[in-house]
Amino acid sequence: MYLPGTTEQILRLEEQQAEIYLAGHLARLRERGITASAEVATGDPADMIALAASSCGADVVVLTTHGKAGTQAFWSRSLPPKLLRRMNTAFLLVPTEAGDAVAGSQ
Repeated sequence: MYLPGTTEQILRLEEQQAEIYLAGHLARLRERGITASAEVATGDPADMIALAASSCGADVVVLTTHGKAGTQAFWSRSLPPKLLRRMNTAFLLVPTEAGDAVAGSQ
């Protein structure tokens, strides 16, 4: 849709916004004495989460969910079913609150 240079700039801005968003959450976790790290990665979300969980030896991966099930989850390309096929690590699904935008909440 966009010229390659424009697309690259948009992706770079999205990456910077994600880093700022994660830095805010990391700061709050660290204030509470919780050891945490974050990384922004590009690629298929299921592949990137599975790779990150494997590379750091995670015991559990926590994800938010909108609670879609069945065909609704299939058509929305729901992440948990994809992760089930790619990971041996346990994961916990936490429902988002109504009206929350996952990337923009808090």
